[in-house]
Amino acid sequence: MTTICDLPEDVLVELLSLLPARDLLRSCRLVCAQWRDVVDLTTLWKRKCQRKGFYVQSLDRSISDWKIFYLLCNLKRNLIKNSCAEGLFNYS
Repeated sequence: MTTICDLPEDVLVELLSLLPARDLLRSCRLVCAQWRDVVDLTTLWKRKCQRKGFYVQSLDRSISDWKIFYLLCNLKRNLIKNSCAEGLFNYS
């Protein structure tokens, strides 16, 4: 019987990159060691940056931690959309 853990790493990265960052960090990292390692991969966070439009090829070499870069860009985007904090913050 084949399970999701039998998928190649690049397929797992593609699937997990579709999930909100909150779920990746709070839940998926706790599933097993393989998922923890995949969630911590630079390629996953770079892919999430591409999906959200945060990725700029000229920045590729200057960014040392794509997870932090993604989270900061996402936070900045939410603060710009909701600068007065009138609604709930959405960090996904």
